Amino acid sequence: MKKSFIAIAISSAIFLSACDDKEKNALTAQVQQSTQEISQLKSDLEKTKAELDNASKELVDLKAEAEKAKSAFPALRVEIETLFDKQEVVKHKKDPNSDDEFFREETLVQVGITLPKTNIEWLDTLIYNEFIQNWSGEFDAQGNKIPVPKVEKGKERETALKVIQKQFDAMIADAKENPAIAYTEVMNSNYVYQRNNLVVFSQFYNSYTGGAHGMYSTTYLNIDTDKQAIIKLSDLLSEKEQAALKETLWNRYVDEWALLSGDNSEPFSAKAELTFSEEFYFSESGITFVYPPYALGPFSMGEVELTLYWGEINEFLPKEYQGRDKYIEAGF
Repeated sequence: MKKSFIAIAISSAIFLSACDDKEKNALTAQVQQSTQEISQLKSDLEKTKAELDNASKELVDLKAEAEKAKSAFPALRVEIETLFDKQEVVKHKKDPNSDDEFFREETLVQVGITLPKTNIEWLDTLIYNEFIQNWSGEFDAQGNKIPVPKVEKGKERETALKVIQKQFDAMIADAKENPAIAYTEVMNSNYVYQRNNLVVFSQFYNSYTGGAHGMYSTTYLNIDTDKQAIIKLSDLLSEKEQAALKETLWNRYVDEWALLSGDNSEPFSAKAELTFSEEFYFSESGITFVYPPYALGPFSMGEVELTLYWGEINEFLPKEYQGRDKYIEAGF
């Protein structure tokens, strides 16, 4: 009996020892696998960090290149190009039974357009697209302007010519239906100004469709070369800032009215009606807001310009559009 017990004890010890070795081997394998996985994770982490570092460096380099490109915007050599210039005389046949003493035998129809050519692709494209948006004057039954479809890249000039030709054809049709001295639409462009990130073009528009006289006005393209975009009034001054500057604008109008009219009469427009014009241009002195005939004066007075000087307007402007207002005054 005693021998049997000893045999059983020895067998149990051997069995337990074998189990311990098996568990140890399994644990060892798990540890080795975990170690390998951790090592792989560390390797992947280092690789990811290296990729992030490279990406960050590339981003810094791209930003540096962008800043360099901004500062390197060239001085423009602008050519004013004749885009369209057509005239046609529409003949009218008088009714033999008519006693109309003002009957006109012919009507001149003319459309002429010039645009700036800068030989900078994005800038020329921007100018063409703005022209197309402004001249595609089609309206729905409610009188709302119909949005112009996006122009296919590279076909801006072709599209502009189609828009102008369509208007020319419509004017000929009007002349046939409604005889007048003339129907004319002429727009002449001009290169005005370049400073830092700002480029300014003007477009003088002259129109006659009958009546005592024609109508004219000037529009301005103020272009931010950093943003490659046209600067609108809302980009320049918020409604709040316009309200804050209203008194300054009014005082400038009163002064300008006295100068243009030659007397101290009440201005043509009331203070409550005075707003900031959507047409403006940058200069060395400040920002000038331009109003067409009849807006701030009679037709005979022409366009009225109100300039707010840098010292008056700078604090209300985005930093990128502020001008230089650092002059040394002579003390004697």
